[in-house]
Amino acid sequence: MFLTLSDGSVAEQDNGSRDEIIAPELEITKVSVPQRVGKGSMVYIRVTVTNRGDATSMPTRLLIKDQRSDEIESEAGVPSIGPGQEWRVEMEMLMKADHQKMYIHLDPDDTVNEKGSEVNVWAFNLDVLEQSYRGPAYLAVTVLAVVVTGVVMAFMRKRRLAST
Repeated sequence: MFLTLSDGSVAEQDNGSRDEIIAPELEITKVSVPQRVGKGSMVYIRVTVTNRGDATSMPTRLLIKDQRSDEIESEAGVPSIGPGQEWRVEMEMLMKADHQKMYIHLDPDDTVNEKGSEVNVWAFNLDVLEQSYRGPAYLAVTVLAVVVTGVVMAFMRKRRLAST
């Protein structure tokens, strides 16, 4: 028996199985995006790519694009990934007011000769707020500042009353 390798070459196999293509199969397996983002803030998107094939992949690219304009918002190089291995990256992009529907495209130039012919795309939506989203930590600091100010003012008032 013969095996057709991902580069098109042929190798002999003697275990009696039928001809089979040995190639990588890259897949976006996980994407983590923030629930809310503020206009003009930096957004960090975590992406996991897994090679579900039985050969090491060639290096390629990973793009984040706006669905409406098809403009590239962020790009990362993807190294060679061995069979069964994962690769993780955190990509960043500046959030513009009109960006809401985005997608991640793995191997956009089709440089990796994969087993499957599926397009490696992951679409997602972002909830864009008009102002920068400061999150719960900002709220906690603000509440703490108000409470401390109130305590100090009450202490000063009590002291002033005591001195008269």
